[in-house]
Amino acid sequence: MRNARRIRFLLQPRFPPHMNDLPESVFHDMDQIDWSSFPQPGWNTKNSVMMALRDFNSVHDDQSSEKVYNRLLYALGNNHAGTYFPVAIPVIAFLGDVIVFGNVWQRVTALDVLIDYSLSFCPDPQFSESPGPDGRLHSLEDLMRKAIANVRPAVEKLPPRGEQAGGRESDLAKELLAAIDGFPPTQMGS
Repeated sequence: MRNARRIRFLLQPRFPPHMNDLPESVFHDMDQIDWSSFPQPGWNTKNSVMMALRDFNSVHDDQSSEKVYNRLLYALGNNHAGTYFPVAIPVIAFLGDVIVFGNVWQRVTALDVLIDYSLSFCPDPQFSESPGPDGRLHSLEDLMRKAIANVRPAVEKLPPRGEQAGGRESDLAKELLAAIDGFPPTQMGS
């Protein structure tokens, strides 16, 4: 009997049930990106961005959320200075996937990053412009706003205020939607 309990314990998952990995499909498009082709912080290694994205699988509470949030913001820019580099633009679609497929703490982390990029961060002074999807140079701020606006449908589908994460998820979702509504028109069109 004692051995049966021990075996059952050993076969149990080692992580709490709320700590689910994101589906591998979420990472597929990110794995195809040549991250070195985008301007990014000089302290990054060639794998810094992907490692920060894969860290989303470790987010399961407020403390792990804060850790991944900071690591991602430093992989994409300078969190302390409140700036981002062009490498941040393709990551926004990934954050939209996190909002769709992630657990509540992964979603809170993604929403926190998107709000910072919407309201308080700006392009690094070296990179006011960057190539857009059409290959032409555009304002990096316009590219960021357009990428964030494209995440809106995922944010709108989040459930109304819940008790998970202390209600932060729905508060952050409302804040992000209000920020998107306040974006000025871009020179890129819709």
